[in-house]
Amino acid sequence: MRLGRAALAGGATVALAALFSGCVVFTAPPTVKQVKKQPKVKVMFEVCLSDPDEGSGCQDGGNSGVYNGPNEMRLLVAFRVPKGTKAPQSFEPKSVETDNPPTDTLVLSRDASYKRELNQKAPRNAKKFKYLGYSSNGIDVPSETGGLNAVARFAVKMTVPQDRVGKRFKVRPVVGTYEVSEDQPVDEPIDCGPDPFEDQGFGSSGEFLICIDSPSPDEFDNAKAKVKRKKR
Repeated sequence: MRLGRAALAGGATVALAALFSGCVVFTAPPTVKQVKKQPKVKVMFEVCLSDPDEGSGCQDGGNSGVYNGPNEMRLLVAFRVPKGTKAPQSFEPKSVETDNPPTDTLVLSRDASYKRELNQKAPRNAKKFKYLGYSSNGIDVPSETGGLNAVARFAVKMTVPQDRVGKRFKVRPVVGTYEVSEDQPVDEPIDCGPDPFEDQGFGSSGEFLICIDSPSPDEFDNAKAKVKRKKR
């Protein structure tokens, strides 16, 4: 089936309702490259609806496995980066492919609680690396669409710490999902539970939440790019 494209330009509307009715996984290992010989990089990755049993084309069910999603979700995205890295306060997908027509505008904004949870519980070298956490606004998920065949592409620019210029910059993006409900509202602080790779959805709130649905713990490799010094 050929997918329709909804391309973003500024605050354009984007069809992402389908993306959150299952879990989310990376379609391929994220990549990073230097931006025009500046001390900046662009981190690029795609996320896909994880529902292989229904023919979405995604390669697996993420760390939580496939589930029947609720009617509203938040997307969680974080980056493990060298300390001193500067990143935007918010970002949007560059493009989306989906069977469904445009519905909601997706914006991922800095989330202090998600950052804090990952810095405490997710893999990192505390002397060298930190996490930058983002969460989206609530995205409606029409249950009748099945949420299949949705892929969102991202390209996030970051400023490299001065001590990384002339060396390799390493970054590890992660993605998760969060069910929005009366018991777990959209502005609720993120609580990853004891293990950020496990579904916390049947804890105190009884709602679905996984801080790192992809990658799996044994695939926690960095994307790398050498940041060359600008010639004088």
